[in-house]
Amino acid sequence: MRTITSRQNPLVAAFRDLATRTDSYGGRVLLDGAHLVHDAATAGYQFEHVCVDASHLDRGSDAGLLAAALDAQGVDVSVMPEKVFALVSPVRTP
Repeated sequence: MRTITSRQNPLVAAFRDLATRTDSYGGRVLLDGAHLVHDAATAGYQFEHVCVDASHLDRGSDAGLLAAALDAQGVDVSVMPEKVFALVSPVRTP
């Protein structure tokens, strides 16, 4: 896992772009939420990248456990502080 703290990180910009697109973006899909990522992983989907809010790792939440499991499988996982993670997530309410 790597940590991203900059709002200007290219990965943050790529996720923001993907979140706002209405057209196809090279077959990429943005999944927001541990339950959607878990279901996709269980169904056999492969991930390019996964981002997780750093606070979820500290609490041992489902999102943190899932991120650790995906990291162990070789998925590129980035940990972000809440303010940076909020930029990559289009969801504003649970």
